[in-house]
Amino acid sequence: MSKPKRRQRTYSTDGLTVKTKTGKKRGFTYQIPPEVADRLPPHATVKIVSFTRAEIFDLASQVEPHIIQLLAERPAKNPLEALLLLVQGIYALLQPPEMPIPHKDMLEISNTLAFGYPFSPTWPYTVAQMQAAMTPGHPDVHPDIPDEQVLLVAQEVEKRLLVQLKEEGVVLRDAIQSGMLMVTMIHKMVFDESAIFGADHHEMYHIARVLVASYTFNQAWPYHDQVKAALCMQFGLQLP
Repeated sequence: MSKPKRRQRTYSTDGLTVKTKTGKKRGFTYQIPPEVADRLPPHATVKIVSFTRAEIFDLASQVEPHIIQLLAERPAKNPLEALLLLVQGIYALLQPPEMPIPHKDMLEISNTLAFGYPFSPTWPYTVAQMQAAMTPGHPDVHPDIPDEQVLLVAQEVEKRLLVQLKEEGVVLRDAIQSGMLMVTMIHKMVFDESAIFGADHHEMYHIARVLVASYTFNQAWPYHDQVKAALCMQFGLQLP
């Protein structure tokens, strides 16, 4: 196996975004937040490593036995959670735990694994289940919650949030924040949250789809006339 190609860049206290792509190499993207950069010694450098598909699979094979053991002790909520846990294991080999893991990269690597990695026979999900998990709205991972229940919870959540926003003087910055606040709070009331960031995507997709298709936002709700379009952009949905 060829060695990954390394490049050096200098950290800055304002944060640093680095993205590298060389030919068929996979470029990881890191956002170094100021609170991390401020703890680095002067003149510290960051090494960005690009990996081929085969190298990502090799890293996955190193951590897969440990992840299988973890899943046996505490089963995943769904196939996506299991994939993301495997990706977290890969990142644990590459960087300190306090470093951020970009959500976009986690999903991209999960997709690469689902559509090519030779999983162990003891992996708790089939290839078909994992490929379905990487497809938003796929019927095989569609939450078993009636649309009517989502709509009833949405009404209650909206009432509570309107009171809370007014009492606390909170101003939402845009329609995306407005829509995602509704989706997130509904999700907390209807589903059990996963501890793994991104593993609840199918459930949140389902909530957003129901809101876009059938919910009428209160006139007092911030950006009430823009929320559905914002959710469509966020989740790749279509306005009815």
